[in-house]
Amino acid sequence: MGPARRLGCRYRPPRCSGGDTPRSLPTEVGVPCGVQQFSLVVAGLVVVLAAASSCAPRRSPAPPPSDARGETTPAPANDACIAIRARILAEVCGDEPDCDSPALACEQRLDLDGDGRMDRVDFATAGDEPVLRVTFGDGETRVLTDPFAQVELPDLGSPWPADAEDTSPASVSWLVAWSVAKREGDRLVRGPSTPAGPALGDGLWMSGGDAAAMLILTAKGWWLVELGY
Repeated sequence: MGPARRLGCRYRPPRCSGGDTPRSLPTEVGVPCGVQQFSLVVAGLVVVLAAASSCAPRRSPAPPPSDARGETTPAPANDACIAIRARILAEVCGDEPDCDSPALACEQRLDLDGDGRMDRVDFATAGDEPVLRVTFGDGETRVLTDPFAQVELPDLGSPWPADAEDTSPASVSWLVAWSVAKREGDRLVRGPSTPAGPALGDGLWMSGGDAAAMLILTAKGWWLVELGY
């Protein structure tokens, strides 16, 4: 047991009673009690300093970076994301040696199903094709390999279709940019806003360069909404 534990990080020197010598030290011939007590105090200060260093509060390890909604630092790029980045770079730069392009984010965090918990979307592969993988806030993971229901964004004031008549392949080999459109009332907002329609929560804006779409989760499944630009 170290001195800090024995003393509880405080030192109280023993007292002399009258002409008695301190009980914790042997009597030295010809040395008054006051001198012995002073020596003990000096020794005690050394013990206190050593004890204080061992009793200093220890800082807990810093938690991983997170935002106000509890989102942790993104995971490193997986092979599917690296392949998509390489394709985009090749399409943008060709054989130009000094060319570069902004790196595509390898995941997005958003509340797709509107339950108040963050879901994560990243990339996986189905055969040779890149597809989306969704990990919901409750831990369930789905790899989206079935075709998306495809609809066009209705004109202003027009109703949304009850069902989607067309489909779009699940492959996202066309993707060059994507970002989150947060649900705010009946709109999905990412700078410009889009009607939320049947979306349960946030939307995932996706661009192929010359056209863009919004992926939403509805009560009837995944819809890819063509935005018309």
